[in-house]
Amino acid sequence: MPLRSIATAFIAALAGLAPLAAQASATGHIVQGPLTWTLVDLRPDDGIAPSLVFQPIPYGKQSPGAINISIWSNGSHSGIDKMGDGSGALSADYTDGLHSGFGRMSGAGPGSPRLEAGASTTGTGTAGAFDMTDSQVNAPFLQFLLGPGTGVVLSAAAHATGKVSDLSTDEYARAQLDLEAGLYFGNGNASFWSDGAQLEASTSSGKPSFDDELRRSLTFGNGTDAAAYGYIATDVLVWTRAASTVAAVPEPAAAWMLAPGLVLVGGALRRRAQIGSVASFERRTGAPMP
Repeated sequence: MPLRSIATAFIAALAGLAPLAAQASATGHIVQGPLTWTLVDLRPDDGIAPSLVFQPIPYGKQSPGAINISIWSNGSHSGIDKMGDGSGALSADYTDGLHSGFGRMSGAGPGSPRLEAGASTTGTGTAGAFDMTDSQVNAPFLQFLLGPGTGVVLSAAAHATGKVSDLSTDEYARAQLDLEAGLYFGNGNASFWSDGAQLEASTSSGKPSFDDELRRSLTFGNGTDAAAYGYIATDVLVWTRAASTVAAVPEPAAAWMLAPGLVLVGGALRRRAQIGSVASFERRTGAPMP
């Protein structure tokens, strides 16, 4: 192979070591199962059995269920909001081609709500920017009539997974389960209870992934002598955030392995150029070069 071609090959090899664009990513997923509850007799000596009857209530917080998916990329926002009809059957998917989210719910009766949300983000913005995808699923409110002297221990459980591709930037994947309950009493007063739990894979947590259970519980009750209206609300959320394109730095050892070869080729080219200059001088002058 001509020496100049060898040099060209070395230069091309070095060019191949230039940093390549790598795409950071974050994904999350959560599935909540049916609710469970236990009734507690707050006044066991009054002879009135504790009771909880699921039925529509005439006032207070109400919701037919909803799914929200949002994407932020390169300074712009897009997404979808989808409202339910109270039946508990609702599904939504949204993507812009690189980022995607989805939400599912099935069942609106006591103990039947099953909620699922997922999101995936790929970093594609400009340097220093971040891309985000969020998915949220809100179950239809469960409305009920709670008997006097009745307490409730309400529980919800979900399984969540998530991961991020790079802990060196401020990326995250988060999954959250929320549980809320409220009571409206005949005297015009109201009481509310809420609890939530979250799992996170992120730079700040130092964890690149999670695969675990989320469990929440609420304890509330009606200590009055009259029945009280109430509601139960649950939702699941997934947030994902990924850095923009990250430069993949080449291995230093690889560059140093090619460097000596390039020096040798450069020296050979220099010697060859000098020999060519001597021959050219002697041909033109007919005398040896000094």
